[in-house]
Amino acid sequence: MLRTLTGKVTLAIGLYLLLLTLNGIYSVRAVQDTATISSHLTEHTIPFALASGDFQLHLARAFTEIESLARDPDEEETRTQVAAEREAAAAALATLKTLATEADEDAQDTHTTQLTLQQQQEAFFTASTRAIDAVLAGVEGGNPVAVEAAFAQIETLEEEFGALSAETDALVGEAVRTASTDLNGRNQTAQFATPLGFVALGLIGLGALWFLRQAIVAPLLALAAGTRRVAAGDLRQRVSVTSTDEIGNLQQTFNTMTANLASQQQTLVEREQTLTLALDEVERRAATQTQLLAEIEQQQTVIAGLSVPVLPIAGDTLVMPLVGALDEARIDQVRISALEGIERSRARRLILDITGVPVIDTPIAQGLLNLAAAVRLLGARVLLVGVQPEAAQGIVSAGLSLDGLITYRDLAAAIVA
Repeated sequence: MLRTLTGKVTLAIGLYLLLLTLNGIYSVRAVQDTATISSHLTEHTIPFALASGDFQLHLARAFTEIESLARDPDEEETRTQVAAEREAAAAALATLKTLATEADEDAQDTHTTQLTLQQQQEAFFTASTRAIDAVLAGVEGGNPVAVEAAFAQIETLEEEFGALSAETDALVGEAVRTASTDLNGRNQTAQFATPLGFVALGLIGLGALWFLRQAIVAPLLALAAGTRRVAAGDLRQRVSVTSTDEIGNLQQTFNTMTANLASQQQTLVEREQTLTLALDEVERRAATQTQLLAEIEQQQTVIAGLSVPVLPIAGDTLVMPLVGALDEARIDQVRISALEGIERSRARRLILDITGVPVIDTPIAQGLLNLAAAVRLLGARVLLVGVQPEAAQGIVSAGLSLDGLITYRDLAAAIVA
C-alpha cells in the first residue's frame, strides 16, 4: 500500500487527519484548561489583588489625611476624608475576607495563603484604626503628647504595612506565575504562536514603557522640576494636571501648596510693610516726644530760675524774694541760685525775703539753716526778713530754732542794717 501513490497519499492524509484531530482534541482541552485557569484568575486571584490594592491605597490615604488633620485640627473636610478612607479600606477588607474564605479545590495552597494574608490585613486594619482613633482623640482633646505617641505607632504600622504589601504582591505574583506556567505547558503544541506571542509581549512591553513614561515618569519629572523652582523662590510655579488618578491628585496638591505659599508670602510682605510704616510712625512720635521733653525741661529750668530770682540792690547786697509754698526741691534751687549769685557778685550779704511764704515747717527751716551755713563759707551772711505771724507761730509751736539766721522785720530794715 505504501508503495503506491494512493497508499502514500492515503497514509499521509490519514496521518494529517489524525494529527489534526489530536491537535484539535488537545486544543479543546487546552482551551478548557485555559478557561479553568482564567476563571480562577478572574474570580479569585485578580479580585483579591484589586481588593488588596484598594485596601492599601485607602489606608495609606487615611494615614496621609490624619497627618494633615494633626497639622490643622479645625479642618472638618479632612476629618470627613479620614472617615471616608477608613470606610473604603474596611469595605476592601470585607471583599478580601469573602474571597479568602471561598474554597477552591484546585488551588488549596493559594486559598490557605490568601486566608492567612487576609487575617493579617484584618489585624493590621484593627491596629491602624486604633492608632487613627488615638490621633483623633488627642487632637480633639488638645493632647500633643497623645498625638505624638499615636503617630509613633502609625510610623511602626507603616513599616509593617510595607512588609504586608510586599507579601501581598508576592502572593499575587506567585499565582500569576503558576497560571502562566500551566498555560504554557498546555499550549506547547501551538508553538507556531510563540513568536507571535513574543512579538505581542514585546509590543505590550513597549506600550507599557510608553504608558509609564507618559503617565508616571514625565509627570514626576515635571513635579521635581517645579519643586526645585519653588525651592529657588519661584512661588508662581504650577504644573499641569494630566490625570484624575493618584498622580493627578499629587499634581493638584502641588498647585494648591504653591498657591498657599504664594498667598502666605504676599501676606507676610503686606504685614512687613504695615509694620514698617507703624515703626516709622512710632519713631516719628518718639522724636516728637523727645523734642517736647527737651522743651519742657528747658522751660522748667527757666521757670525754676524765675521762681528764685537773685536781685542785686547794692554793691555787696543781694535780695532773694521767695513767694509761695516751699518744698525740698525748691529749697535746693534756692541754695544753688544763692551760692551762684554770691560767687558771681562777690556780695557780702544775702537778704531772703519770705514775706510771701505762708508756712515754714521743720524741713524748710533746716534747709534755710543749711543755706546760711553754706553762705558763711563763702564769706557772706544771710539776713531773713518778712517772717509772717502765722509762720512765726508755726516755728515756735514746732519748737524750731533759727539761731543761725539774722532776722529783720522787713526788707527796708535789713537794707539799712
